[in-house]
Amino acid sequence: MTETERFAEIPLFPLNTVLFPRMALPLRIFEPRYRQMLEYCLEHDRQFGVLLIKSGKEVGGAAEPYTVGTTALIQEVESLQDDTYSVMARGERRFLLLERRKLRPYQVGLVEYLTHSGQQVPSNLMADARAAAERVLVKAMMLNGEWARQPGLPDDPEALSFALASRLSLDITTQQRILEMNSVETRLRTILEYVSETEAQLAQQLMQRAWLQSFRAN
Repeated sequence: MTETERFAEIPLFPLNTVLFPRMALPLRIFEPRYRQMLEYCLEHDRQFGVLLIKSGKEVGGAAEPYTVGTTALIQEVESLQDDTYSVMARGERRFLLLERRKLRPYQVGLVEYLTHSGQQVPSNLMADARAAAERVLVKAMMLNGEWARQPGLPDDPEALSFALASRLSLDITTQQRILEMNSVETRLRTILEYVSETEAQLAQQLMQRAWLQSFRAN
């Protein structure tokens, strides 16, 4: 990535959501300022930056966001009868917000795109994280009454870390902390710690459900 490719000025959309690369982002846009932002994006490169709100509200006044976010690429737009838009976007690249600029009704930011360190991730860590996450996701499907199928997870370490962070039931501050990590290995180890704690909780809930069903059957 050249110096000119590392930096960009992009529209900003603060949300009560942490967006990870490759993650789907459905939106309903109704505020006039964000309708203007959407029109601008569609006329240019169809991208905007998503940042988790640290303080303030998602709708209405100004919100104070975290400084690490992810660009969203607009894939589908549907204009609805009530002058709102249904939008489907997809997470692309992490970025660091360097400066906020109020040049339009919506916020615009000067950002630096972030890349991971490129370090090698131990194969046993990859295997452990994948296996543990698959067990947790299958148990969660069972608790939700879904067909317990093996979840499709990517083979690339960075893609795997983001897929797990977006699919597991992490609290939003943990999600933001994981998004801010530049080390893929650190990201996977943090997720693995969470998965280990969650797996035991889900197993206990499944046992309790099975006991109740057996009790009622008798």
